[in-house]
Formats: sequence, structure tokens, C-alpha cells
Amino acid sequence: MWEIAAQAEPWPAVQGAFLADQLLGRIRAGERPVVSSHWPTAYVALMARCWSMEPASRPAFPHIAEALAGGPA
Repeated sequence: MWEIAAQAEPWPAVQGAFLADQLLGRIRAGERPVVSSHWPTAYVALMARCWSMEPASRPAFPHIAEALAGGPA
């Protein structure tokens, strides 16, 4: 969702042979890309729920698709 809104890569400086390991390390440490203040509040809230460190707290894909289609969040 972040890449769609930003139309960019979240950490462009992360490159090389161990790219996946570097990204996974950042994500596991709780690091998230910077969110623009211009993005819709509901979109940012949904994205934050998707980023939850607790998998059970993340929304199911049908809920994400419904929310992105303009249905109830």
C-alpha cells in the first residue's frame, strides 16, 4: 500500500545481494517507511493495521479489498 501511495520504493538505499535480509531486518525491528501527511487518514490507518507486528491484528485481504473499494473500514 505504501508503494502505491508513494509511487516509490520505501528504502531506495537498501540494495545488494542481501536486499531481502536487510529489508526483513528493518521490518522485524519495527521500522516502517515515512507516511506522507497528504495521504487520506483512512488509507494510512488501514496501512498501519496491515503493518501490525501481531499477525492476528492484521486485516484479512477481503477486508483490505473492501476498504480500498470504498466499503466499510
